[in-house]
Amino acid sequence: MMGYVLADDFLCEASGPLTEIHVWGSWLEDYLPMGGDPMMVEFTLSIHSDIPAGPQGWSVPGPLLWMRTFVPGEFTVDVDTPGIMEGWMDPPDMYFFPADTICWEYTFYLDPSDFTQQGTAQDPIVYWLDVQANPLDPGALFGWKTSLEHWNDDAVWSTEHDPPPDMWQELRYPPGHQFMGESIDMAFQIIGEESVCPIALQPQPEVYSTPCILDTDCTNEAVCINSVCYAPKNRYLSFEPNNPGATVALRVKHPASGRYWWLDTPFLAAPGVWVSYLVNAPVYRVWTEPVVHAAGCAVSPNEVYDVQAIEATCDIADEASYSPALALPATPRPTPKWWADCVGGFAVSAWTPADGLVNMSDLQAVVQYFGGAATSPHLTWVDVDPQTPNTVVNMTDVQRVVNAFSGLTYPFSAPAACP
Repeated sequence: MMGYVLADDFLCEASGPLTEIHVWGSWLEDYLPMGGDPMMVEFTLSIHSDIPAGPQGWSVPGPLLWMRTFVPGEFTVDVDTPGIMEGWMDPPDMYFFPADTICWEYTFYLDPSDFTQQGTAQDPIVYWLDVQANPLDPGALFGWKTSLEHWNDDAVWSTEHDPPPDMWQELRYPPGHQFMGESIDMAFQIIGEESVCPIALQPQPEVYSTPCILDTDCTNEAVCINSVCYAPKNRYLSFEPNNPGATVALRVKHPASGRYWWLDTPFLAAPGVWVSYLVNAPVYRVWTEPVVHAAGCAVSPNEVYDVQAIEATCDIADEASYSPALALPATPRPTPKWWADCVGGFAVSAWTPADGLVNMSDLQAVVQYFGGAATSPHLTWVDVDPQTPNTVVNMTDVQRVVNAFSGLTYPFSAPAACP
């Protein structure tokens, strides 16, 4: 490999730190450096991202992610297989046989902080391993062994270290070899530690009042959840993320349909009101907002939702990786009206939670917020329009409440039909 750098791709399906790299190779004519010491060689190893279709049509290594030169004493070497007859190839097509009789295994140990693979079973990632050997004896030549186990595209070679994509050439068996013209893959093994999945803490309900033991300890349609009274809303789910300092994603699941969504980065919709919309992919972040108000097409009255957190190192396909579910209801369907039960009544200086009725109190509450009254209820109590609430209360919200008061049915999609 003197003057050459070779690379091959591999698939990562479990995130975690890389701890060992094993490379199998041989020495031309079994000549070992410095009078017979297989340790007298430096290896430069690097890991790259994947370019699935390079400039010449085959996949090649992409941007550098990690690199290290290992000097003698920083790796181990063992005889893997003695007494064999092996050939030798110099790319692109020089080949002769026999060339050596011993296969050596070189093992490189990494600190867990060196490189962390990010792939998972449901979202695997392709990486490339580049290997370049520099024997400390100019008369010794090291060759990277090929493998009969093939995966994905061919290995590639170049005469430049860390070359640009258009300088990589694919490796195929040369004339004179029994596999002439077939793809070459290299003999190596990647070993890592699968990241431990710490179970996130259960999100907690937004507190309307406290304490409580039973729902009857709470006002109107408020319910007792984890010893606090939670006030359901029509189109929002309100909770405390409750995972300080941890990088987590928040999932909202609709058990009745089996559908689930993720919460996007919150934005400040009104003073102290952090709103997060439902999206289709996890958003991992440290959630510092004291209360998050989840909204989206799928959040609708008369439904119950499970809110769960999952750590960034966990597999989202594994239900055991999630926090315990926080079950949050939206407002129940009012009787005899159909929906838009926003508040109960005005008591002393504040509005009380939804009370199971749609009446003039609900209309008055929406009009108050629209008019900017100091006694207005919380935005999330009265923002009922459009299909994905827009954090704006205006005449369309007023009209929706009037329609509900008139007995019209819920005008938007059911959770199962939402994107």
